[in-house]
Amino acid sequence: MMHNLNPGPQLFIERPDIIYDLFASLLIANFVMLILGSYGIRIWGKVKLIPISILYPMIITVSVMGVLLLNTLSLMLLPA
Repeated sequence: MMHNLNPGPQLFIERPDIIYDLFASLLIANFVMLILGSYGIRIWGKVKLIPISILYPMIITVSVMGVLLLNTLSLMLLPA
């Protein structure tokens, strides 16, 4: 129960404004992702041209840096 909303079928009857807002925001998000994805396709196509011997170390380096920045515990590196 969040914000005094009980999940279930009654939510559609009691608070249709919330449901319509949720559906509208999801629809807008889909269109935004479509637009961003169509521009991003060109960028990902260029990433494909980078040799694997350069790409893999870059991915691992960025991943390790992200883990270390989020949590300074080096034990978090084991699952990564």
